[in-house]
Amino acid sequence: MLAARLINDVESYHRSYPLRSGMPREELKSRSKSYTVSPRVFNAAIDRLIASGDLQENGPLILRAGYAIRFDPNQQRQIEQLMRRFATSPSRRQP
Repeated sequence: MLAARLINDVESYHRSYPLRSGMPREELKSRSKSYTVSPRVFNAAIDRLIASGDLQENGPLILRAGYAIRFDPNQQRQIEQLMRRFATSPSRRQP
């Protein structure tokens, strides 16, 4: 049950913040306090979920295994336009 809640919290975070790489571990730990989990139990559960491949850890971030930031078509178009502007604009160097 704890594992399912932790995975759900991370998935919910991904839905709320799709352009962020992952959820800060401390934020996830803070949420787990609402269902009265000690820090020791929380850390053991996270370690087990990482070992099983359900979650990944990237520095201070926890993410769902396989999660990647994906841009929607409009965002991708804007990125491509900006990259074209960078490519066609002469660089301005200061002395």
